[in-house]
Amino acid sequence: MTIGGHSVASAPPMRIVVAICTWNRCELLRQTLEGLKALVIPADVTWEVLVVNNNCTDATDSVVAEFTRMLPVRLVHEQVPGLSNARNRALRESRADYIVFTDDDVQVESGWLHAFVEAARTWPAAAVFGGPVHPWFPVLPDPELFEAFPAIRNGFCGIDHRRLLGPLPSPLRLTGANMAFKLDTLGTLQFDPALGVNQASLGGSEETAYITALRARGEEVVWVPSMLLRHYVDPARMQLGYLIRLARDRGRSAVREKGVPRAAKIAGAPVRFWVRLATASVRAGRAYLSGHRIRAAGHFATAEAARAKISECWAVRRRAGLHRRGHEVSR
Repeated sequence: MTIGGHSVASAPPMRIVVAICTWNRCELLRQTLEGLKALVIPADVTWEVLVVNNNCTDATDSVVAEFTRMLPVRLVHEQVPGLSNARNRALRESRADYIVFTDDDVQVESGWLHAFVEAARTWPAAAVFGGPVHPWFPVLPDPELFEAFPAIRNGFCGIDHRRLLGPLPSPLRLTGANMAFKLDTLGTLQFDPALGVNQASLGGSEETAYITALRARGEEVVWVPSMLLRHYVDPARMQLGYLIRLARDRGRSAVREKGVPRAAKIAGAPVRFWVRLATASVRAGRAYLSGHRIRAAGHFATAEAARAKISECWAVRRRAGLHRRGHEVSR
């Protein structure tokens, strides 16, 4: 490039990895990869789609192979189960300036990656970027479920802060289906497998803990409103058994992420957890006796979340006691 008669070196292309961690959802993954074909990619951007197969037993590898001539796709395998382990593998595999995480069950807007690139250039010092996630309902849920389980309204992971492009203050969060990181700011930071979703837990919270750690270092988080996608809401998740399990696992993960709150306690757990357990249990009983089965299940889920938090407080105390005894023995 020439400016004022002088030759000026052009900036190197921005290198981006779009990382998709997947477990046994090959047909949804196919739809996601199909959508990536329509992305508008700036001319000075090089990109790669990195699919992390996390012990899939379905046709995931074959589906990925279908796109090797249509997308710059690369497949790796992570044998240790769990979303956090798969994301950590994606971090280790990435040789780029930025990594953009999304899920295997999304529909991206054609301008999704272009919006991220523009934001990264506008805020070059920022470490974290993210945008809205809107729910994609293949089947509309029962209106009663909307009332009893508010998490359904946003598709369990939906988010939209309705803010302009710019810094996102704490405690406003991003969601794992639509988040990006500047790789040279991360160091050795890893996603915590104790928090991430896995075959035994729906808990999550690993991305919140990860971004919280970056914020604690002074790193900046930027909201990108035009970095938009939709997230599939599996009809199987709109069943009472799943919703109650989700509440329980998220309650447990909340304590694992934030620790046992410093508050007045009864039997080793904060008083407010016990109050929530008792109150929600009473409300569940009343709703059930009055014939409102779904409303009763919603209150029961709240009670189960509180019960899980109490149980995790006890587990934290047990682990701390074992650690102290082990330290004393080693001395």
